Amino acid sequence: MNSRSLHASIPPASDRWRSIPFWAGSAILGFGLLGILAWTWAQPLVLSFWPDLLGTKINTFVCFFFLGGALLLIERRERWAQVASCVLVFPPVLIGLLTLAEHLLSHDLKIDQLLVTDRFNPAPGGRISLLTTLSFLAVCTSFFLLQYGGRIGAAQVLALISALVALLQIVGHVYRVPFFYSINASSSSTVQTAAALLLLSIGALYIRPEQGFMSTISGSAGGSAMARRLIPTAAAAVLLLGLLRLAGAYLRLFSMDQGLALAMLGLSLTWVALIWFNASLLNRAEELHQITERERLESEMRFRRLADSNMLGVFFFDLSGTIFEANDYFLKAVGYTHADVRAGRVSWKTLTPPDCAEMDERKAREFIETGACTAYEKRYVHKNGSLIHVLIGAASFQEKPDSGIAYVLDLSALKRAELEAGRRAEELERSNSDLEQFAYVASHDLQEPLRMVSSFTQLLQQRYKNKLDADADEYIFYAVDGAKRMQGLIQDLLEYSRLSTRKNAFARIPLDAALDLALGNLRKQIGDAGGTIERLQLPIVYGDLTQLSQLFQNLVGNALKYRGTEPPRIQIGATARDGQWQYFVRDNGIGIKPEYHERIFVIFQRLHSKGEYPGTGIGLALCKKIVERHGGRIWVESPGTSGSAFYFTLNADAARSEQNPRGLLDGKEVKP
Repeated sequence: MNSRSLHASIPPASDRWRSIPFWAGSAILGFGLLGILAWTWAQPLVLSFWPDLLGTKINTFVCFFFLGGALLLIERRERWAQVASCVLVFPPVLIGLLTLAEHLLSHDLKIDQLLVTDRFNPAPGGRISLLTTLSFLAVCTSFFLLQYGGRIGAAQVLALISALVALLQIVGHVYRVPFFYSINASSSSTVQTAAALLLLSIGALYIRPEQGFMSTISGSAGGSAMARRLIPTAAAAVLLLGLLRLAGAYLRLFSMDQGLALAMLGLSLTWVALIWFNASLLNRAEELHQITERERLESEMRFRRLADSNMLGVFFFDLSGTIFEANDYFLKAVGYTHADVRAGRVSWKTLTPPDCAEMDERKAREFIETGACTAYEKRYVHKNGSLIHVLIGAASFQEKPDSGIAYVLDLSALKRAELEAGRRAEELERSNSDLEQFAYVASHDLQEPLRMVSSFTQLLQQRYKNKLDADADEYIFYAVDGAKRMQGLIQDLLEYSRLSTRKNAFARIPLDAALDLALGNLRKQIGDAGGTIERLQLPIVYGDLTQLSQLFQNLVGNALKYRGTEPPRIQIGATARDGQWQYFVRDNGIGIKPEYHERIFVIFQRLHSKGEYPGTGIGLALCKKIVERHGGRIWVESPGTSGSAFYFTLNADAARSEQNPRGLLDGKEVKP
């Protein structure tokens, strides 16, 4: 794992501590509720595993209950939560002030007897201890300062004082020093009260962990991490060594002096171990920092190589229009020099022609709002006055962008190539149009003289058959046959050219209607061949009814022509594939070898002699042109020995209107 991925996987330390107030508040709230229930009903079940629970006054539990709820809500940003947290703080403040008055005036106001009579401590004067009262007031004041005062440092100091007081009481209970947790007989706190106060104070400290002196503890820097390791470990070590010293003296394992010496030795070893451990962590952090610094330098070098390259224009700018640094690629594109940049003679606003100013302003607003602007095309004014086309995008290095870096790609050569390609496309289109017109005129005008040649050769054949010698009859036969084939070829060529010269506008038509027209024209051929047509329901499409009918007529006609020894069986239908309809015409004919699957769609390409199967080789080329005009493609699948399947698609597959968005037939989806 490199340093970048390692840093990305470690969230800021302050974010990791934001859940502490929630869990602390939940625990305090539950503790307060448990104590209130125990005091109210004196539950034997509770007292059986926690006999000392009722040693804490019920008012203490009430304060914990309200302060736990306030701690849960104080971090929320909603207005109702902030108001509710302040309302929950008022009862503990009132109880604390009244209890403080009892301690100062030495007068029992009996506020501890308002909710439940103290059956376990009937002696007068039982109340919340003075240290606990002061801690409650400190935490409440801390909450108010955090919510309304904005005095984060003061609020954290009060919470820290409360935590230290609670820790002092815990130490007193652990080491059996009553002076630390009991001022007099009526003012003594229990260990569970001290522990709850410590948890409450810690929760208050971590309400704003990224501010005040808590930022030193909860930050993500190395010093903060060291503090988080040293402080709790050192405190726990001191307490543990003190306990071991007391236990050893109590068990007479060693004298008090020997115990003190052992405790100091253990403390010294603990500090040495902590220092050694943190030193190793700091060394690792330093190694990580060096790796990060090396990667940063490498990143800067890569960026510098990119900026200085001749592949992309780069310049640094501010929103006033100033360009204060640019690479050679950009300066060469606009015709300026580095001296012009240093002299302030290059500005992206002055480089922009007036007709692009509005677009620049719109992109500048996008840059201010998002810190970047998407790439867009515009023009710059070259130093010599000419216009150049560029593609430009920009990004900011700052949270509030007022400057940034722009990337520029010179599109002048591309634009010239596009213009040249457009000009060539227009010439090609015009040439194709002229060629199609020529093919139409030629095929149309050739029909009349060819009809005359065909008529006279046929007349010659009828009148002089068997009256001349055998050679003459053969010559006349070849002349008549050639005239007929030429006439058929010209008719097919005329039909092919009419696809472009006589085309109808697309309309919403049922594809079944086009198939009906085709099968009607082929009725005699189907009957003569003894063929069987199996058809499935077809969808509604946008297209040319005449051409689509011609498409089916050619495909079905070929299936009838190139049949085998068995009667032809032809299947026609459509299947839904990849979100569009795929149409098919399958047969059980002689098949097509795979090496000819592309060739058969080329005009005048035939696979058989005219003696085997008549034709001109235009039919499938005609099908291909019809399908391409409808935005689709056509192909054939055949093993080459028997049977063929012609497939085609139409990109205007169905009426994609509000009434028929998915290519439906009569409002129902076609499921072949």
